[in-house]
Amino acid sequence: MKAYIRTHERRALAHGCFLVRAWISRPLNTGVRDWEQRALNAVGALEGAHQYGEYFYDVDFDAALEMAQAARRRSWAG
Repeated sequence: MKAYIRTHERRALAHGCFLVRAWISRPLNTGVRDWEQRALNAVGALEGAHQYGEYFYDVDFDAALEMAQAARRRSWAG
């Protein structure tokens, strides 16, 4: 996990950003694309959020995490 986060830290630094906190979801076998896209859309819709791919800045981490987890639960519910 640490190596995975370090990879993201390096990518963020290449764009002049840095990670303050990180969250990694548990691996899923099915439905990943659906909930991931829902999560990205939900976090991107937060007020003041700026998005570059799967990276966000100027967004509250706890609010983003809550939105991502809610998107995952909705995807599982169908």
